Amino acid sequence: MLRNRSALLMLVILATSIQGQYCFGAGRQMQVGVGTHVGNNLAAVQNILDNLDLSFRDDFRWSNMETQKGVLTYANVNKNLDALIADALKRHKQPIILLSNGNKLYDGGGQISSAEGLAAYARYAQFVAKHMGNNVLQYEVWNEWPGGSGWTQQQPSSKGDPVAYANLLRATYPAIKAANPKAVVIGGGMGYPDIGWLTKFADAGGLAAIDGISIHPYVHCNAHSPLPPSNTRVGSNLASRQSRLGVTRVADSSTYIPIGGTAEQSIAYVDSLKSFVDKHAPGRNMSVYVTEIGWPTMTGQCGIPDTQAAAYLQRFMLLALARPYVAGVWWYDLQDDGTDPANREFHFGLTAHDFSPKPAYTALTGLMEILGSTSAINESLGQSGEITISGKTSAGKSFVAAWVPTVNFNSEQSWAAGPKLATSGLRAMTTSTNTTDSSHIGATPSIFISE
Repeated sequence: MLRNRSALLMLVILATSIQGQYCFGAGRQMQVGVGTHVGNNLAAVQNILDNLDLSFRDDFRWSNMETQKGVLTYANVNKNLDALIADALKRHKQPIILLSNGNKLYDGGGQISSAEGLAAYARYAQFVAKHMGNNVLQYEVWNEWPGGSGWTQQQPSSKGDPVAYANLLRATYPAIKAANPKAVVIGGGMGYPDIGWLTKFADAGGLAAIDGISIHPYVHCNAHSPLPPSNTRVGSNLASRQSRLGVTRVADSSTYIPIGGTAEQSIAYVDSLKSFVDKHAPGRNMSVYVTEIGWPTMTGQCGIPDTQAAAYLQRFMLLALARPYVAGVWWYDLQDDGTDPANREFHFGLTAHDFSPKPAYTALTGLMEILGSTSAINESLGQSGEITISGKTSAGKSFVAAWVPTVNFNSEQSWAAGPKLATSGLRAMTTSTNTTDSSHIGATPSIFISE
């Protein structure tokens, strides 16, 4: 994950389109996973992956596998990752293996730009893909190159250079395919869709050297921004609630402007990236991989309460499910990386540092049957600004999920559709702490499922 994301805040307003009552086709099952840093915590990590039946994303470090120039060995430090891969295969889940950043033997350990470095990285990628065979079919090339991850000040090339990254992919793609033609090569890892960067990347042949594009649409430091411009026309049904709910609906009933820092802004980033790819790689129907997404639950700037992060998890996962081009979502990450309450990077986990579940863990648990759906998914924007997702679960049960895309977690509004659900044979999902009131909805999704 990138540090100092605040430098990457988007300066334009993204509008998310939800075309009233549209339906996405059946047959695809969205991958659901989590980022792991397995280290020496194999038993605890494996237990959570098994309990939630998740995919995972972790890395084979180049620096561990090539400590002598030109000599690649399969490092003993990978043994726990091997165990996770074997376990995932038993559950018919495919991991994403990150071919991670840098090796001090090449380009000063930073982002790769030299011919020697390109050839060496391609050899490393091919070595991993050959070793894994059909056990691993998804590989992500570098982590967050566009944001400068892995760059050093000693490098002659510019930080996050799109042409250099395209060159890396153009070298790596055929190397992986030579080892395993079935492999899916994923590239990107951007925090938001920077159109200038993407255009240079595409012009340099980057899109032609990947099978899928990845994004890390973090928005936690965008809270309450961007705001709607003063001349935005607000739908009459929502105008009176704008200040209370903090959601703005424009005159066109199929469009709303997402609030900064919310799951809706994150999915707007994803939509924008997909639009760019479709325009610049027509006919390929390239999938988007959300290989990192999350909200930090620390104190201080950019942090939010545990319960709010849990709600955003549900909102984002449901919105992603309703987009057939999203191949999968990998939450960042499984476990809090530390205990310092003010350290942002320590508090993205589904669990605390001691592996005790946080509210996000419970929130994901409650969604897994829905997220396993292979049926058509309906999405709509209601007259009062609510978002509704509906379809069939993996068990063939009907479900409806609805919420108001607001940051105000203390407010709720009447929901005309709610009382009708009981007559349709749907019941409110419950947790140990609350029962959903079908007549009102708020910022946390209300979820109903058939008996």
